[in-house]
Amino acid sequence: MTFHTRKLLVLTAWTVTVLLVAFGTGITSTEAWAAVIAMALIPSAVAMRLWEAPPQTLSHEIRAAQR
Repeated sequence: MTFHTRKLLVLTAWTVTVLLVAFGTGITSTEAWAAVIAMALIPSAVAMRLWEAPPQTLSHEIRAAQR
């Protein structure tokens, strides 16, 4: 599993969890749904932009050079 795929999986899980909790609590007002959607999407959007892959370790570099 690549880093990008793992990142998408984590952020999708966050969004789905927030929406399921909102459905479970029985939110009915438009303002509350706007807040829930913001809480689900804004952190995911920020994480997509700022969450970088970790640098390659020396061990990975050596293995890549051997191939």
